[in-house]
Amino acid sequence: MNDEELFRSIYKYEPNIFNRILEYVFYPCYTSEEIKQHKLVRIMSDKVITDSKYLKFVIIDSNVNKVPRNAFCGCFNLTTIEMSDSVTEIGDFAFSNCSSLKSIVLSNNIKTIGQNAFRYCFNLTSIYIPDSVTFIDGWCFYGCSNLSEIRIPRHTKFGYLTFLGCTKLNFFNK
Repeated sequence: MNDEELFRSIYKYEPNIFNRILEYVFYPCYTSEEIKQHKLVRIMSDKVITDSKYLKFVIIDSNVNKVPRNAFCGCFNLTTIEMSDSVTEIGDFAFSNCSSLKSIVLSNNIKTIGQNAFRYCFNLTSIYIPDSVTFIDGWCFYGCSNLSEIRIPRHTKFGYLTFLGCTKLNFFNK
């Protein structure tokens, strides 16, 4: 039985056990040269795929409603993230230290973005914040030194020092 068959059999009979197993199943993730599509399935815990030096592209599946704390923290070669509209929250430090991140497509239903969620994403140059976002927590974009354009709804509230170190930033209200 290979790993995929094993996880499918565990999930089929004991989905709650599967969710607990996922806590560190990919931590740290050093085995794959490139994961073109990684579908997150009902992730309930922190540190899902952290400190991967190979992860480059992530699609967050429609089964996920929250990107948990530290989920992709330290995946320094991650360049692209796409998330389905089922995601309503990005946890603290979720994409922190993803220094190669260039492109992110946020869910159109996201409501909150946690503190330090995109901290030290040096290569992020622009981001579009959907109208659904009501709060962006402190230090969210801390140290994103190449972030030059951000579109934010006028009603969105901010935490402490949300854009500290974003020296090239221009705001565009919707």
